[in-house]
Amino acid sequence: MEQLKLKLTELLRKTEKYTKTDMVYLFKSNLWLNINKILSIGNGFILSVAFAHFITKEEYGVYTFVLAIIGMFSMAPTTALGAGMIRESAQGNHHIIYEALRKITPWSILAGIILFLTGIYYGLNENFILFVCFTLAGTALPVLVASSSAKSFLTAIGDFKLLANFNLLRSPFMTLALVLALIFSKSVLIIIIVYITGNLVMGIILFRSVTKKYNLHDTHNDSGKFASKFSLHAGIISFFNYFSEEIDSLLLWKLLGPGPLAIYTYAIAPVRELRGLVENQGAIALPKFAQRDFETIKANLGHKIKHLYFLAIPIAVTYILLAPFIFSIFFPQYLESVIYTQIATLSILSAPRRLISTAISAHQKIKESYVMNIAPNIIKISSMIILIPIYGIIGAVFALLITEVIDYLILGILIKQSKSQ
Repeated sequence: MEQLKLKLTELLRKTEKYTKTDMVYLFKSNLWLNINKILSIGNGFILSVAFAHFITKEEYGVYTFVLAIIGMFSMAPTTALGAGMIRESAQGNHHIIYEALRKITPWSILAGIILFLTGIYYGLNENFILFVCFTLAGTALPVLVASSSAKSFLTAIGDFKLLANFNLLRSPFMTLALVLALIFSKSVLIIIIVYITGNLVMGIILFRSVTKKYNLHDTHNDSGKFASKFSLHAGIISFFNYFSEEIDSLLLWKLLGPGPLAIYTYAIAPVRELRGLVENQGAIALPKFAQRDFETIKANLGHKIKHLYFLAIPIAVTYILLAPFIFSIFFPQYLESVIYTQIATLSILSAPRRLISTAISAHQKIKESYVMNIAPNIIKISSMIILIPIYGIIGAVFALLITEVIDYLILGILIKQSKSQ
């Protein structure tokens, strides 16, 4: 076995003069991330089948709406926490995780209070399900955000093995819990409570595992090393980015109702999972990009992006061909989603652009970060607002594709104009 590993390492090293990439690191990281992604797709598939068979489209639409709102409140503090410690963690200052928590926890508490008050609002309007969901989520949100620091930390230092091993525990646990809730309760309220509670428990387990493995202790002497300025901007950007990501769901919920939202969600969800197989390369590249000179990264970026199309194109073509069979066998209740999911699959072809945004984020370029997030998201929000009221679900799909193309063009311009700080 050791001899085989040596031969494989030697072969990978020989290819580096053509790929301009640390192939040993890429192979190891891809192995764990792809195991993680395949597991995620598998568990997501099981959940999709269960949701399709045990609750109505309208109830699934409620589930989608609740998760979208919870994500909107948690995204900014979660992203700010991770962004502020990327470079320090990647460069060996592991204890920065505690400084990150001290800086971000007050903001996550504020977000939790607002989410809790959102629940009160729905309670006053006699919507018991949304009242319970949002008040529970608001109470749990500060702990959920704090525990997410462990995932950000592992990504920053490139420990994808531990991250994958954790997901080998988390994904089946969450899937089993949700499936059992679906079978025995058939209640969207119980399902959402299980979802929030399960993520809370698993997040705490990951945080404890990381602090134990890396022997992390709060030394109270890391002040000033947390990138507070970049963290603030990253949080603001991520909120806007997430709002743009969920504007389609919010508009479909408001204008067409939970049923059409469920049809759209079933169309888009598989595409997002498959696109993640390509976008994983951005997560893999993050630690390396944070350690290297920006001009060196720029010089090799085009070469790396071209290589990703050897992954993106086969994935897109295969799924377009198989989608009708997959839906007819596993999701007969959602056959209306087939044409939408096939068109949306074209968005996978823009996924390699994530390497560009990773390079910009890794070097904490604030101006470029604002442009690469806000400009395409303004276009997406505008497109969704215009096209969904006129064309409904297909309008949302076309708005998504328009945004992907324009985002790619913007990132290309930004990376050419950006310079080392």
